[in-house]
Amino acid sequence: MHDGTAESLFREYLERQGWQYWTEAEFRRALGLKRAAPAPDFTILDASGAPKALVEVSQFTKEIDELIPTDALTPIKTSPLPQKVRKEANQLRRVLQQISGQWGILPTMLVLYDPLGAQTHQMVILQKILGLARFANIHPLVGKVGAQGLVLTPEGQFFRYAPQNAHLSAVAVLRKERVFAYLSGFEREVAAIEAQNFEEFSVKFRELYEKHFANGVPVDEEVPVLEVYLNPAAQAQWPPRLWGQFDRVWGLADSQTYGLVYNGLLGAHAGALAGVSLPLPAQSTRASGFYDE
Repeated sequence: MHDGTAESLFREYLERQGWQYWTEAEFRRALGLKRAAPAPDFTILDASGAPKALVEVSQFTKEIDELIPTDALTPIKTSPLPQKVRKEANQLRRVLQQISGQWGILPTMLVLYDPLGAQTHQMVILQKILGLARFANIHPLVGKVGAQGLVLTPEGQFFRYAPQNAHLSAVAVLRKERVFAYLSGFEREVAAIEAQNFEEFSVKFRELYEKHFANGVPVDEEVPVLEVYLNPAAQAQWPPRLWGQFDRVWGLADSQTYGLVYNGLLGAHAGALAGVSLPLPAQSTRASGFYDE
């Protein structure tokens, strides 16, 4: 990774979680490696200061962004996402091979940052990386469609190249969101404003804003969050203790169905803004049987 924007944003993410970490240079220094030796962009540390996870951060370049039509996503068939994932996954593989004798197989994650959000759009991730297809239970005798969901297919990069990607625990999308506006209910209250004209709307909006401001809610603040897509075939899964406070995590809900297993932006967590701490991700409700120990 050589882009300061993505690096700074992920560094802010780690610090907001309160997690210790090494940078690329600190990793090499701690291991006594030469500058040319492969190293992860970030190494997340445990309470004792030992590595517990490796992260590679990659940003889509301006040149790629300029190829994206202004009014549409780049067609999924021509997306450069698989090539970027393959390149960064190879980097993480080289790092693991270098340290396996010392720390064994650590969880690894590739974090993608796209300022426009086109190449990291959920539709692109789900199809190109996970190869997901939508299913529906059809009841022909009564002419009704039952439960719907997403199932894994061999078309995604995680499964099509499963042996090569077994070391990759997850792919995550990095972006900034106004989470406090969401959790406090500010956005819902704004959406519910009834006004006859813009002037009336402005008055009511200002009243809401001042109410939240008086309560100490930073509704304008954007914080970095991750949308994490777990690799079902990974040797070492990205564990719940590494799910960030405001992250959303996708994974297997059962042996075949893939879906959202953790949502750090649930409205039920709004109490955090009144001085109540959010529960740890590992303590939050998730799909039955998922990561049970």
